[in-house]
Amino acid sequence: MNEKYLLLKGCAGLGNRIFSILNALEYCKSNNRKLVVDWSDGQFGRKGINVFPNYFGINDECYYDGPIEKIYDIKDCNPISWKNKLSLSLYDLYEDGSPSFLVKQLPSVFFNNNFKNRLNNLWIKKHKKNQTNKFSIKDILDRDNMTFGHLLSNNLNNELIIYADFIPNIKKIGLIDKLQLNISLVNEINDWSNKYALSKNYIGLHIRYSDKKPNKRIDVLISFIQNNYGDHPIFLATDNKEIENVFRKEFSNLISYPKNIPDEVAGRGIHMWGIDNSDEKYKTNMLKESIVDMWMLSKCKMLFFQGNSSFSRISRLLHSDNKKCYDWEKK
Repeated sequence: MNEKYLLLKGCAGLGNRIFSILNALEYCKSNNRKLVVDWSDGQFGRKGINVFPNYFGINDECYYDGPIEKIYDIKDCNPISWKNKLSLSLYDLYEDGSPSFLVKQLPSVFFNNNFKNRLNNLWIKKHKKNQTNKFSIKDILDRDNMTFGHLLSNNLNNELIIYADFIPNIKKIGLIDKLQLNISLVNEINDWSNKYALSKNYIGLHIRYSDKKPNKRIDVLISFIQNNYGDHPIFLATDNKEIENVFRKEFSNLISYPKNIPDEVAGRGIHMWGIDNSDEKYKTNMLKESIVDMWMLSKCKMLFFQGNSSFSRISRLLHSDNKKCYDWEKK
């Protein structure tokens, strides 16, 4: 029997990509497929170069770590619109669609299970200029369009299926242990963690304040920490210079991993700045800095994560003690 594969196309930021890996790995284990992770979309490095294996590995028999060019040669793929185009990025061919007004009114009983999964979200193939991202009934029935990854059917028989997701729901959180960093990153994170003894007394605090802002005021968070944890040192991970400056003024016992945060990201998130400005060096540095921040947060004795951020939620999954992880937006 020939090997079957799942090609995971990267999209969005680091947190979303890791959640997608865990869901895709679960799918592969349930459907006897090999997982191929393709981060050659240009978000975190030069477009056309798969940067995933430069930073990560997956310790599971379902993971394919061979040459990705072999996968690009496969002809029997789903959706068929990817045939001879597998080296392209997700957004070269598709865009994230949302249901039109008419689709929202349709009772789901009109559709079988495969098409029900397309009613709320759908990757729509780009086919015309100035097309809207609102999808119609015709788009739902068009097999060239892609179901979101975590909603894929389990009865697909193609040699290769293409998988992409945006903020997927994760079921088997234990799979996070399958994801491994390369040795140089492990050493750097451990050196930092040991130097400051993060696991002894530090609060790990993540504040996302660019494309996604918290629902709670920052001054309320500051007061809460000062009143309840004033003697604890803080490891701060943030994507906003102003936030870092505010916290440095309020807390003398604060450290952060040095990184280049752009002054203005226009609400797009620091993970988009490099691609928006064609800065290849920034893309590479930003990915490494983000990985270090994410793992360093998980090394702290306590973690105050931001519940509406997938980046924060990965740090929570990585933390060794869930009872010491708190969604600071709910404090």
